[in-house]
Amino acid sequence: MARPRVIRVFELLFLGSLALTLAGAVLVWPAMVEQAATKSGASGLSATALNAIVAAGVAIAALVTLVLWFFIARRGSAVAKWLLVLFTVYNVYATATSMQGGATWGSLSGGLSLAALALQVAAVAMLFTPGAIAWFAGAPEEVA
Repeated sequence: MARPRVIRVFELLFLGSLALTLAGAVLVWPAMVEQAATKSGASGLSATALNAIVAAGVAIAALVTLVLWFFIARRGSAVAKWLLVLFTVYNVYATATSMQGGATWGSLSGGLSLAALALQVAAVAMLFTPGAIAWFAGAPEEVA
């Protein structure tokens, strides 16, 4: 079955969100390393070890994102779709909570984070259109 246009749009939005998220992570890398040291009580670890821990976390998050993308956009998995919906709802909640908590969103990294979230929400919205519903049901659809 050919992928419907709406699934290809989902794919672009979702992968764009991942790209913005990774760009934002690069911008705040030192802060993430410092936060990892503080939260884990691992201030005695070397800078190399802390960087490796943060890199592993970013890599795992990116891998989970790519697995969800693959199963949604290439396999039509409804389970992956609903996992993405749950992750997105959590992401919106966490962002709203941090904004109320006084987090700084006026920076470039903050703007990238908000833009990535907007793309992610738009991508998820695509999954509830008629073409996407047919994709998840396995029904053939004419591709425009």
